[in-house]
Amino acid sequence: MGTCVILLNARLSTLDKFASDDARNLFMEEFEPVWNLSAAPQEDAPSCLINRSYPNDWLIARKPKVGTPKTIKTQSTKFSAEDCRQAYESIEVSDIERQGERLAENFASWLK
Repeated sequence: MGTCVILLNARLSTLDKFASDDARNLFMEEFEPVWNLSAAPQEDAPSCLINRSYPNDWLIARKPKVGTPKTIKTQSTKFSAEDCRQAYESIEVSDIERQGERLAENFASWLK
């Protein structure tokens, strides 16, 4: 029987040291995230986020200036920086979305 481990805001990808190689393998290779919401690498996918809620797939979504995030791509494994870049480059923004974002930017500038 396995052990349930709950990590909150662990940010494992930022850790340099683990207690042992077994611990590194457990948390970096075998650990199954059941919920994740994080920013995608902003240099590869600006204004995008990565989300997963188990048992669903991982998704990357673009947060427009107005409205809810729009899913760009889903996959069964966590997105790498390269996956994020490719997904971001595949985005097609409609004219209506682009105009809505410009309107929101103009309105926000009036409030400054």
